[in-house]
Amino acid sequence: MPYAPRAMRDRQSAVPMQPAIDPAAWMPDELAAKDDWIYELSGNEREQIVAAVDGIEKRGLDIKNIRKDDFRLAGLPMILRDFVTNF
Repeated sequence: MPYAPRAMRDRQSAVPMQPAIDPAAWMPDELAAKDDWIYELSGNEREQIVAAVDGIEKRGLDIKNIRKDDFRLAGLPMILRDFVTNF
């Protein structure tokens, strides 16, 4: 399949034993050809994630019971939302 931006690909119903045709389906050759899909977290963003995980572990929450309010991040959700929206 020739490369086409994900937003321009048609989403089609799945057919058993056939390749998925979906804008969310990334092919290995597409990933290898470009690096504009990579977002490297800053030190502060990594620290936010580590602190959120530490808080979960200190409270002893089982992974099945973790909710959005249990995993608080400062500005990272907005950054990731912008990244996903603009990609």
